[in-house]
Amino acid sequence: MSFIALWNARPLVRRLLFPATLALVALPALMGHGYQVDEQSARRLGDAFSGGAAEARDATTAFYNPAGLVRLKQREYVAGFSLINNQTDFEGSGFTTDGLNLIPISGGDGGDPDSNIAIPHLYLALPVNDTSVFGLSINAPYATGTDYERSWVGRYFATESELYGVNLTGSIGVVVGDHLSLGLGLSLQMAEGKIENAVNAAGICALVAAQGGLELIGASSCEALGFDAPGTATDDGLVTVEGDDLGIGFSAGLLYQFTEGSRIGFHYRGDIEQRLEGDVTFNFPDYTAAVLPLADPNLRARTVGGFLDLTTPEAASLSGFHQINQRWSIQGDVIWTRWSRFQSLTVAVSDGPDIPQPQLWDDTLRFALGTEIRVNDALLVRAGAARDESPIPDETLNLNFPFEDFAAFSLGATIKLSERLGMDIGLQKTLAMDVAINQGSLTSDAAVLQGNLETDIFSMAMGITYRPGK
Repeated sequence: MSFIALWNARPLVRRLLFPATLALVALPALMGHGYQVDEQSARRLGDAFSGGAAEARDATTAFYNPAGLVRLKQREYVAGFSLINNQTDFEGSGFTTDGLNLIPISGGDGGDPDSNIAIPHLYLALPVNDTSVFGLSINAPYATGTDYERSWVGRYFATESELYGVNLTGSIGVVVGDHLSLGLGLSLQMAEGKIENAVNAAGICALVAAQGGLELIGASSCEALGFDAPGTATDDGLVTVEGDDLGIGFSAGLLYQFTEGSRIGFHYRGDIEQRLEGDVTFNFPDYTAAVLPLADPNLRARTVGGFLDLTTPEAASLSGFHQINQRWSIQGDVIWTRWSRFQSLTVAVSDGPDIPQPQLWDDTLRFALGTEIRVNDALLVRAGAARDESPIPDETLNLNFPFEDFAAFSLGATIKLSERLGMDIGLQKTLAMDVAINQGSLTSDAAVLQGNLETDIFSMAMGITYRPGK
């Protein structure tokens, strides 16, 4: 019958499961460049993360370019945190169907989905001998959370997400010539999280009825089965996805110093392959059990195992640093990220068919420029600007990844507290992104969402640098 052909591709389950599982390692509604989080250093935040592979003036170079570790001649510890304030506002409407007519979806604009995410970081630099320095970095490259009201108008595409990831990297920098040093790093990456989406059970039943599917179970109508009118939240189901994994990757870099105050750096961070494994839990009202599996066998109440094979893409950065005089320096870089790895990803469900989802992401370039001025022996001030491309094409832009190209501006300072202790402060404002959302299909998802999502991001960071001496 035509109903079977209509639902054979299972786009509804793709809509529910794939964004949810991907969000366990992604960064919805935080940054414009895929799911990476820049805020891994207070000092770097203050200059818009410009020149990270070349400046090499504190222990954070263990993460940004291990080849720069050789410039540190004594033990050094950097600890701190970043706080990211993300304000999200949606204006728009959603629609479902009763099988014949367009029905508005009830609900508001999501309540207060704004988030404040704290991201800690720790870096160590330990000289081994005159030509090599060991580095260690612990940071959180993924950290996010959104919490829309479960009854909001976009509930069939996003309700709640929680994510926290940790990256532990050991690295070594070695002098190989009068001007050249090389670095290598090995990383252990952990990610875990949870996400929930509502399921439009009433709309699905209406589509089944319109295709004659209720005859298979001897029902005369959705109302006879106990369903309320489509568009309300009364019959909604809920899908919850939880998962985690560990992955291993490597990084490599080089630093060439023309003079003490002029150098270039190159850093390559390799891809990390991960299999996010966990549970997918479907919750539905009891009276939906007879009809929803007609639409798709995955739409039945249970908890089932699943996984997603994910490759975090590789990235390469080229940076330059130049000390103009004793008080003034400039720096800049360009970073290429191979987001084109995300052409299509597949969720594997243990008791059902695989769920493919096209992404069609593109490679991106990020550009940043920064400067620093020494005011006096106790104070350094800095500023920077950055522009980043979004990897997401218009045809796959969605509520979980509502990003466009963005620009950011930063200010920062380093305050010398004593001969061994210093404090870094950084502030960054990302220009607001206003993205048009046109998501879903009445014939396949039983829901559509149309409107505009504005994302406004402000970041701040504070760090302490301690040099105990040789």
